[in-house]
Amino acid sequence: MQQTVITIFSILIPLGALIFYLFNWLRADIKELRQDINTQGESLRQDMKAQEESLRQDIKTQGESLRQEMKTQEESLRQDIKDQGDSLRQDLKEIRQELKEQSNLISKLQATIETFFRLRVDPLPPPDSPGPDQVNQAA
Repeated sequence: MQQTVITIFSILIPLGALIFYLFNWLRADIKELRQDINTQGESLRQDMKAQEESLRQDIKTQGESLRQEMKTQEESLRQDIKDQGDSLRQDLKEIRQELKEQSNLISKLQATIETFFRLRVDPLPPPDSPGPDQVNQAA
């Protein structure tokens, strides 16, 4: 029996020492892994922060560029609209003037036509003969 106890202890002691050594190794490996994760995490945070700053700066630069481009286009469009408005005003002024001229010509033509038909219906009396008004006045 003593032999059996010695055998069991001779097996259990090295086995216990091996298990203890393996747990310590595992614990050290986990500790090293945590340190690596923390180091990589900090590195990733710094990289993300740098990228965030870079993106913010790029967005700000592009925004300013777009604002300036939009302002330039707005000014160009305003000038185009103003120029076209001036051109349209000038065209309308010319059209109004032409309409006035046409209206005057139509009035003259109308007067000419009325005179022509009035003379055909009521011919002018000869200059030496009395007109109907003069005959009625004499009587």
